[in-house]
Amino acid sequence: MEHLPTIKDPLYSPPKVPCLCRSQDYDGQGIVGFPERVGWKIDRKRGPVQMDATMSSIKSPGALLQSWLYYGMLCDVFSIGGLEIDVQDFIQSNDGESFVTTAALRGYLDKLATGAEKIQQEVCHQRQKMVRACLREVFGLLEIHWDASFPYDRWNISSVLSLDAVMSIAILGETLKHAVLQIWPTTLGPSPLREAHTTRPQNPMQDRFHAHGWCPNEAMMLFKGLDSTGLYLASLLKRPFMQAVRHEKCCNEECVALQTSESNYKVKHTEDCLQGASCTDIVIEQSKISSILYSGGIPVIYVRIFPEDGSPPKARVFDYNSNHIEYVAFSHVWAHGLGNPRQNALPSCQILHLKNLSAKSAALGVRQPAFWIDTLCIPVAPEHKRARKLAMERLPSTFRQAHRVLVLDADLQRSSKFASRTELATRIMCSGWMRRLWTLQEAVMAEDGVNTSKVDVQFLEAAVELNSIAKSYNHRYHKESAIIKGICNAFPHNQSRDRTFATLALAVEYRSTSKKEDEAICLAPILGLHYHQLSAILSEDTAERRMQKLYTCIGQISASILFNGEEKLGDGFRWAPASLIGSSGARLNLEGVAAKCDECGLHVQFAGYIVIGGVNQQRTTSRLLHDDVYIGEAQNPFPKAIISPDTRYDLRLAYKERIALGQLIKETSTAAFIINPRDRYVSVLVSVTSEIDGVIHATYLRRIGIKFCDRLTKFDDKGVSDYHLSGFNEKIYKGWQDRLVDTREVLSDQQWCIT
Repeated sequence: MEHLPTIKDPLYSPPKVPCLCRSQDYDGQGIVGFPERVGWKIDRKRGPVQMDATMSSIKSPGALLQSWLYYGMLCDVFSIGGLEIDVQDFIQSNDGESFVTTAALRGYLDKLATGAEKIQQEVCHQRQKMVRACLREVFGLLEIHWDASFPYDRWNISSVLSLDAVMSIAILGETLKHAVLQIWPTTLGPSPLREAHTTRPQNPMQDRFHAHGWCPNEAMMLFKGLDSTGLYLASLLKRPFMQAVRHEKCCNEECVALQTSESNYKVKHTEDCLQGASCTDIVIEQSKISSILYSGGIPVIYVRIFPEDGSPPKARVFDYNSNHIEYVAFSHVWAHGLGNPRQNALPSCQILHLKNLSAKSAALGVRQPAFWIDTLCIPVAPEHKRARKLAMERLPSTFRQAHRVLVLDADLQRSSKFASRTELATRIMCSGWMRRLWTLQEAVMAEDGVNTSKVDVQFLEAAVELNSIAKSYNHRYHKESAIIKGICNAFPHNQSRDRTFATLALAVEYRSTSKKEDEAICLAPILGLHYHQLSAILSEDTAERRMQKLYTCIGQISASILFNGEEKLGDGFRWAPASLIGSSGARLNLEGVAAKCDECGLHVQFAGYIVIGGVNQQRTTSRLLHDDVYIGEAQNPFPKAIISPDTRYDLRLAYKERIALGQLIKETSTAAFIINPRDRYVSVLVSVTSEIDGVIHATYLRRIGIKFCDRLTKFDDKGVSDYHLSGFNEKIYKGWQDRLVDTREVLSDQQWCIT
């Protein structure tokens, strides 16, 4: 995999992949049908099986797979462009051993690109189709046979090839696909090659990430956001701070390793601090900070040093609005040691370090700027609670008015700025700074998220503009787009409020905060809420009430949020996710028509069914939650649809409550089913409270699944009837009448108010 960017000072040496086959093993007659041509077949359960040993010299399953999937793919793609490759160029011999190498790949791709701009669009389009057929053969096998648990009854390619050997195949396929898209672009409709991709049920690098100290939540984030190339490069990164943090309490859904506790928080000195205990703290007087905040200003710190007598630096606080001192705002991770929950103070070594960093920040135009950092500029004492609230309300303008925003991350500051752009982008994506909720607000408020040139990231030698790293860029030899997209998704752009909420759900999925009540405060400015709205949210004292206030202040949100599968808020807001942190942006279903949300509820329009009679269920005490209930009509002798709990995301609820779904409907005064137009099997059950002027007012109960019966036949002698459902034949057993619910259907323009 030598064609990929080199990682500076990697965590482990890039693995050498043994070459298991010979250069002449692939016959060059096309990747499709190769195993059969050489006397092998791919058995669904057993894998490669040799049928005729006389047909070729390939003697082992590993040699077959590598010559077929790796070298066959390589030869076929280049032959489509009329370029014959020497397979020996991709085999490296060392002390009698042979290894796979891609050192020659860049040169071959350059040859393939020579004169490509003169090729007609019809030819480019046809070549993409031919490459697609080749890659589908490879990606299709990897998708089915790379994970032992999906499907469970098929052989696993990892039983034949090592992880690195399989990764080399996947990475080569991704490289060739990306290169062909660059070399033979087509404008004749959608690119055929974009259809060639593989879906991995599980993270193939999971065990390696775990062994190297990665958080399972981080590994899940990378798995969802990166392709195999990105996963491989990320696994090579050395991250001393994050890999020293203990992640035994973390899970796929949440990382808690960076949570801080005020009671045992330790302020850190700089790594090169030689003064030890004699390094005194520089304390900022909180009364002065509060006075500036009460007057409507922004407190900033100006530091003077006295090298002639060696005395500690002196720090003074000024009002930016009164003095118009240019300042740098620092965005940092409290868990990295630059916070202080007890007083507005930092060690002298850290004060000098911040002064030097602010002075070096690019394009300031001043020699000695001031700086702002929350540790020194937001009062922490209880008696200054009102001033602290003002400082929190003023955070958006604090970062917006800063001349530069400088990102400080413990691992990024140990990494070289002279690494490849791919490595820099991957490091930022994997950094602790990208995992915290407050830093999201700080970066977005600087101007316009990732489209700003005001945010700098501090690396070992100097700061680098974030905009110069996270921008679109096409590289022939490797694909950066997945990494860049991951960074761009982390900073929502200015859009309509409901669209920003949808992208924000993706941005905060893998972020966290030590205090749950901070979430609504962080999200409000990003959603474009005004100063008085943020003040109203801050006035609430619990996380739940703050999120409720956030939703009412937003005023408009995607109607499909009704069908989300996340934990909900309490009464009045049972339709609303309790938190976006740790939620799946895709699972929140935030696309679609905007709906009004206020203190009365969520106002939507959807089709549904109103129950007009109780469920006819006799064994209510013994039935479990996963029993089905059939929707019918008084004049229809057969069920029209089947209701069942949606357990795809609600397994804990399904096993915890142990309540019959039919019993739940029976105990509800007036039940109704609201149909999800995009996915009927993710619909909801509500309890109707009233119907006023055509609007049905109801309380959200839970998600359910609805399967509609398109065709129903008569019951046979055994009491079984077949029905047709979305192309699948399923069965209804006699006795369904005991669980039949009579309903009244309402159309898609029905108005609902859901609490």
